[in-house]
Amino acid sequence: MKKLLSILTAFVAGIFNLNAQCDWTMDMHDAWGDGWNGASVSVSLAGTATSYEATPGAGGNVQTDETITFSVNDGDAMEVSFTGGSWDSEISFEIYNNFGTLIYSSGVEPMAGVLYSSTAGCSFATDVAEVNGDDLTIYPNPNNGEFFISNNGEAENINLHVLDIQGKEVYNNVLNLGTGANEFIKLNDLNPGMYIVVLDTENGRTTKNVVVQ
Repeated sequence: MKKLLSILTAFVAGIFNLNAQCDWTMDMHDAWGDGWNGASVSVSLAGTATSYEATPGAGGNVQTDETITFSVNDGDAMEVSFTGGSWDSEISFEIYNNFGTLIYSSGVEPMAGVLYSSTAGCSFATDVAEVNGDDLTIYPNPNNGEFFISNNGEAENINLHVLDIQGKEVYNNVLNLGTGANEFIKLNDLNPGMYIVVLDTENGRTTKNVVVQ
């Protein structure tokens, strides 16, 4: 069983490194609250474009704010463009990556055309060496989606990623674990099954299996 889990870990981690997937968000604002009046934002990822526009609210100079989520594959060519409407002076939007870092802010009254182009990513390094992670333990395991990560070694900053069996990231966080410290992770919305926990530290990467019942 232990050998099977090791093989599965290596297999899924390999898939993730080749094609990491995560969720980015876009916050869309309308100062008047009556929708974007024909304006839209187009997000193109690897050549596939999707258009978004804010849902109309009650209007009457009451601002509306809306957040949408879209999936990104690591290495996708990304382009964001804006198509104007009749009241662009009421519009603004921001795009954040999977860690909540601001990637782009349009400001009020975006210009029409291509506003941003870059290579999208999941804030997950793919060139980190795998190391023996005996100092980092997870318990209980199996669990119900609630577990502790314990650091029995030196104090470290840890980039935590939890992946499902398809290699899609379902959770991420940055932990600051001192020696002997424990961090409680609560993921009650996960479906039962096996998940891969990836722990990136200054010394390298540790991959562990977690079973959610």
